[in-house]
Amino acid sequence: MLTTDGVHEHLKNSAILDTLRREHQITSPTAAKLEDIARQLVSQALQNGSQDNLTALIISINHLPDRNQHEAQQAFAHLPVPPVLKTGQTIDHYQVIDTLFSGTRSHLYKVKDLRNGHYCALKAPSLNFSDDPAYLQAFIREEWTGQTVKHCHLMRTFSSADKRFMYAVSEYIDGINLRQWMNEHPTPDIHQVRKISRQTAAGLRALQRQGIIHQDLKPENIMLNQDGQVKIIDYGSVQIAGVNELHPRLPTQSPER
Repeated sequence: MLTTDGVHEHLKNSAILDTLRREHQITSPTAAKLEDIARQLVSQALQNGSQDNLTALIISINHLPDRNQHEAQQAFAHLPVPPVLKTGQTIDHYQVIDTLFSGTRSHLYKVKDLRNGHYCALKAPSLNFSDDPAYLQAFIREEWTGQTVKHCHLMRTFSSADKRFMYAVSEYIDGINLRQWMNEHPTPDIHQVRKISRQTAAGLRALQRQGIIHQDLKPENIMLNQDGQVKIIDYGSVQIAGVNELHPRLPTQSPER
């Protein structure tokens, strides 16, 4: 709410709050409804003897924009690295179903979101790098990139604003990477190769349109799901336009998947 002194100097705070609470009990307020509330405040101030300029503006905030890369760093850099998880254990509201990968740099799990029953992939940094700011910065950057880019051939990560540990949750891709597919198809049909190439190029173009360069494109970072759809994964090495000028250059080697 924005008001001039002709309004708020002639109304008690309690009276303003009572009007807002009484009239604002609606889920999705329309512009007309908000204007009506503002007119009520102006009318009340006039009745109380105001002779000054009376202006009131009521604004409804429906949602906030996504965090930018710097805000994501500030929000999650303080979180502790979780210990290695085992099948059946729970972290926040995610239950570990299976360990997909466990290495010296990171751990990847198939998890179930206990809030809705959906399956996701949860990636956590290794405790070996809990004191490595550059590595942790790259890890947070990877999560932010997956939330920012929206394309059918790019892996999506999901926001977890209430998480208590440093990890990233992404869509679970039920399939194999391109390296495995190449080993299984040593003499592939040319139409299949063109299909994979077109999808990969489309995903890269979507990244580049947002000023992002992947920098680590290889068969291991291209997934094929059960329907043959390409998903480019692993954003740990991405270069984001404008970020390198604001922050020290990060190593190009991404946290291994």
